[in-house]
Amino acid sequence: MPIPANRASIAVAAILLVSLPLACRTTLEADPGTDAELPPGTDARMRDADSGNDAGLTDADVGSGPDPLDASVPSDASPLCPSGYLMTELGECIDRVCNPEGWCYENPLPAPTPRSIHGTGPDYFWAVGEGILLEYDGRNWILHPSPENRFAQAVWVFSPVDVWVAFDDAIRHWNGRLWDRTDALGAFHHRLWGSSPRDLWAFVKSETGAPTAHHWDGTNWQTHPLPLAEGHVREASGTSETDIWLVVFDEDSVLLHWDGTVWRESYRTRSLHSVLAASPSEAWALREGGLLHWNGRGWTETTTPTQFTILYLANGTLVAADSNGARLQRSELDWLPLTPLRISWISQLWPERDPTWAIGKLTEKDDWAEAIYRLSSEAPERILPRESFTQDSLFKPVWGADEHVFASSFAVGNNDLIHWNGQQWTVEKPAGDSQIFTHSITGTSPNDVTIAGYNSPSYTSVYHYDGQAWSGSSLSYQCGGNQCFGEFDSIWAAAPGLIWGTHYQYLFRGDGSSWTQVEVPTSPSGMRIAGTSPTDFWLHHGEELLHWDGFGWTTFTAPSFSRLVLASSSDALGVNQLQAGFEFWHWDGVQWSREMVSEEPGWGEPCTDGDEYWVPTGLGPIYHRDGSGWSTESISGVHEIDSCWVSSDGAMRVFGSDGAILKRQNPAH
Repeated sequence: MPIPANRASIAVAAILLVSLPLACRTTLEADPGTDAELPPGTDARMRDADSGNDAGLTDADVGSGPDPLDASVPSDASPLCPSGYLMTELGECIDRVCNPEGWCYENPLPAPTPRSIHGTGPDYFWAVGEGILLEYDGRNWILHPSPENRFAQAVWVFSPVDVWVAFDDAIRHWNGRLWDRTDALGAFHHRLWGSSPRDLWAFVKSETGAPTAHHWDGTNWQTHPLPLAEGHVREASGTSETDIWLVVFDEDSVLLHWDGTVWRESYRTRSLHSVLAASPSEAWALREGGLLHWNGRGWTETTTPTQFTILYLANGTLVAADSNGARLQRSELDWLPLTPLRISWISQLWPERDPTWAIGKLTEKDDWAEAIYRLSSEAPERILPRESFTQDSLFKPVWGADEHVFASSFAVGNNDLIHWNGQQWTVEKPAGDSQIFTHSITGTSPNDVTIAGYNSPSYTSVYHYDGQAWSGSSLSYQCGGNQCFGEFDSIWAAAPGLIWGTHYQYLFRGDGSSWTQVEVPTSPSGMRIAGTSPTDFWLHHGEELLHWDGFGWTTFTAPSFSRLVLASSSDALGVNQLQAGFEFWHWDGVQWSREMVSEEPGWGEPCTDGDEYWVPTGLGPIYHRDGSGWSTESISGVHEIDSCWVSSDGAMRVFGSDGAILKRQNPAH
């Protein structure tokens, strides 16, 4: 089953079914009448060993992406975490964050700067701001791509299919599937407030600098000038379509009121922070060092025991919090202390009555910009952003088996090897504190994993994992009568205890600790290896391809494959880098045929589930080949995709820039 949820048609640049004839059958050929053999020097008992193909996968289909809003979507959470949660490397259970196509972040969770939050209740709301359009459905966070390359200032939600977002210079409407409306109402869009889908207000700054109110009646926008020559709307609060309060900053701070007919100035003072409407006869406003109260007829002002920064209602009673999270509850005679929120600089609480969510900081000196917190009786829990468990990025190569996935960062830095053990990601340190520049990863099971790379202090080039610990060894061989040390360009585990590796023009066979050089018909420098079984593997470099079928070597003339991905002896994919773009070649068991040319500037590490192929293209889409041909898919929320992996349960992961790891679960599992 195809994996893309939203498949786009591909304009195929070229489809050339070019047949590649067999160039020669080498002199290393075995007697055709005998049983299939391994290359000379190989222990024949390995002939019938289980396949150790680099995919390490079953033939499970990969289905289309789940609908993040569908509560029936299978959870990919750890059994130790509640449904809909993800376990961190510290064993914490955190909320999942997914994009609309069903790809969910495993690392790091997005780092947005929230500005505004609104919804239908504590279990459904949107949070918007700088680099963020987040929808929360009570279980999952859905990160929507922004329709505007601008800062999102405010959001107002009437239902999941009726959402308005105000950007710097436009207001957009979300209908549950797409952004279906764009309105430019002024130079700067400040706030939104509404009582129903036919009663929405947008407060903007006009071209003259005067604050202006625009009203949406369900069909059209109508302009209502505010009685001020300049200023901007800082806060809005109301109880109905005939009772709305605004805090407007001009030379002073002004409270404006809408009674269903006209906007009027109600009170003027200095340093107003916020306003909260409880009923037509009761509202409060905060100013520096004081509290204002509306009784339905006029405003009265009193001092406060501390400088409050935000107001909300708890069980119908007014509660105020200061910049350190200290809370006081208003009584008829005095302010009564409550348990501190332990969040500093709270800019917004949701809902306004009995809030369970907050935007703010844990401390005034918190390195994070404002974050989203879930409030509880114990301690506030920061939901977003979440730090990455590794400082590395550009994870490739990748290898996995069963529920386990290993990925290495081949870049200057920590060069972390990360491991998904079925429950959480952890950082592995095969060489202790030393750095490893990894070239290749292979294995036959979670307890038999080998990586090849370079560790300069020790000349160790191969590390093996037995499920418990790592051990290292070196590649040493005779070259020109001298003892030489090297590092493998590629390795491939054909079976437990049987690993093949390439180094320059040499082919080696080993068990992970000792290595023997094996003769091949031709020795192109920099050749790489890929295979599916001990009697089915390829060596490739330049325009030369060598295939071992258990009887002998066969030489092909083919394009200069940069990567070769194998699913079976009769199904393989080669990727060839061109001067501008790249091309795909397919092996059907008899011949190589060129299938498609892409004009994308680059590509990442391909992956396969045994039936289908996926090829990331860095900044471009992912190319997907199934039984019906090629298609593309774009993944929102990740800047650059460098590699991918399909697990045995059909789940697919992509690895992007800045250490991003996203996973899409196969709904069939």
